[in-house]
Amino acid sequence: MGLHFARHGGDVLAAGRQMEGLPAAGPEVDLSSDVFMGHEFRAEVLGAVPADGYGTSAPAPWTVVTSVPVLLSPTGFEMIVYSNTTLGGYAERMVLSAPLLLPVPNGLDARRAAP
Repeated sequence: MGLHFARHGGDVLAAGRQMEGLPAAGPEVDLSSDVFMGHEFRAEVLGAVPADGYGTSAPAPWTVVTSVPVLLSPTGFEMIVYSNTTLGGYAERMVLSAPLLLPVPNGLDARRAAP
């Protein structure tokens, strides 16, 4: 996907703008700047910061998780697919939204949790 997007990113973004019925997924991606990618991922929780003030709990550290590729914020959300600001699954570390985390079931090979 990364190499395909590097070559055809403009076409991908144009097709996304033509889709109807989808909410705006954040700011437009600037292809002349760094683009962070990766929407299919599994991760180990390193820690949690209570950011919402509602006592949302996160899985314990070292729990293997996957998530809907969305980062929630007080102003809306940003898709974790390709972005100039939100780190994706190719990053060494990411910020994820605790309410969207899904622990990988015990015994499931973590490599199969997200392709």
